[in-house]
Amino acid sequence: MILQWASVVGEGLASETQPVKLSFGRGERVDGTLHLRVTSGVAPTIRHLEPLMVERVNAYFGYRAVGRLALRQGPIDRPPERKPPPDLPLLSPEEADNLDQQLAGIAEPALRNALQRLGRRVLAERAGLRAP
Repeated sequence: MILQWASVVGEGLASETQPVKLSFGRGERVDGTLHLRVTSGVAPTIRHLEPLMVERVNAYFGYRAVGRLALRQGPIDRPPERKPPPDLPLLSPEEADNLDQQLAGIAEPALRNALQRLGRRVLAERAGLRAP
């Protein structure tokens, strides 16, 4: 349904909620009802945060798709636990400095980190190195 649920509502709410379906009135495509499964005891909190959640979901869709939430208590499907990333290959100090200099102009930390991991792997593969 909403594939990036955690990025839409945040990790905390995503761990306690699961979108089930989005329903609309006959012939309608706005102000629908988003049906959520929620863990035990979290419904009052979700009701309190409903305006915020509706706003975030509508921002995700790009229009006023959701007008209200319908909550049903029950178990939620937990996403599979993420495996820790494999160790990065070791580079020489010169290679590491060169890579850092090339990426210094990238302001977004997440993008810079992803490119750094990719760069380390590419450089290590070229040199025939493996991760420790």
